[in-house]
Amino acid sequence: MKNHTILFILIFSIFTLISCTTHRYIYSASPADSPYFTKKGQSELSGYYSVSGNVLPKGYAHGFDLHGAYAISDHWALTAGYFNRKEKDIDHNYNTPSDSSVVVVGYKRNLFGIGGGYFIPLNPRKTITFNLYGGMDFGKFSINENDQSNGISDERFHDSKITKWFIQPSINFMPGRYFHASFISKNSFVHYGGITTSYTTDELAHYSLNKIANKTIHFSEPALDIQLGFPNIPWLKLDMMWSFATSNDYDETQLDIRSPNFSIGLSMDFSQMSKK
Repeated sequence: MKNHTILFILIFSIFTLISCTTHRYIYSASPADSPYFTKKGQSELSGYYSVSGNVLPKGYAHGFDLHGAYAISDHWALTAGYFNRKEKDIDHNYNTPSDSSVVVVGYKRNLFGIGGGYFIPLNPRKTITFNLYGGMDFGKFSINENDQSNGISDERFHDSKITKWFIQPSINFMPGRYFHASFISKNSFVHYGGITTSYTTDELAHYSLNKIANKTIHFSEPALDIQLGFPNIPWLKLDMMWSFATSNDYDETQLDIRSPNFSIGLSMDFSQMSKK
């Protein structure tokens, strides 16, 4: 009997711990834009399919990203981009070993941004450049939650307008036509405002979502980009990027970040296309 009691306590403790792991993901890592420019007139249009980590079983976090850039001089460039994510977590909350509920939490993130930057060669052959870009993004971040307990569906939503500005130094390496690499250190500052929600005050406090209302949070986003060229197609490259996100601006256990992010796509240089 004593052994059965101890076993029950252990099982109950495990289920209790599981029920405390519910997070709300307020940010998702994204691919940075660090074009491989060395002179005026170069351009870059990149499209990616992106997959984010930190996903519960049977959930997903994916989307697409678009980047565009144009060198308006031998040292200055303009950039623009679009970020899209759709995410879903299916969380099993266990109140007791015999009583459980399923919580389906969906996320949507959409951002459009513009920016610009400065690039300068670091060697005579212009195969290594230093780049410093910055810009602003605008968009929306939404949470839609469906708590299914005892056959009853209880829905919640949380919508926030996003204003994001960033500064991004990087070092680009271009040793040959068929291989490019970039080491990027991006710092983003995200303001969560214009919030509308159906969460109660207690629920906002429970998930720590009240901590982001009308607040600006800093995220560090290092990234590694690799481009591989194709023989006889100088204007087209396969582009792969690994990006990460961390933040020290909050210590709330109920808030989290989707990271890392892997993106794969194609990058086109129309200036090379016209030469061909």
